[in-house]
Amino acid sequence: MRGQRSAISRREALILLCLISHPWLLHDHLEEVAALEMAHPEAHKLRAGIIAAFANDHHHSPEPDEQAEKMRRTSKRADYLNILQRVSG
Repeated sequence: MRGQRSAISRREALILLCLISHPWLLHDHLEEVAALEMAHPEAHKLRAGIIAAFANDHHHSPEPDEQAEKMRRTSKRADYLNILQRVSG
């Protein structure tokens, strides 16, 4: 029998995909996102990476599409590609 942490939940996957596609949401909701309980360790790791990427640069872009593209590139470079594929798959 698989444990609760064997797969990223739909809830966690949806939250992470929304943050990657719409990083501007973190501008107003960073504290709430940081406080969300994530059951899966990889979801927790990806959320931390998204927050770090946002804090480093992504909120400075004037265009939402540019912010999302920068977030995707940074996440892939930071070796989150495997997690991203599972989340979006």
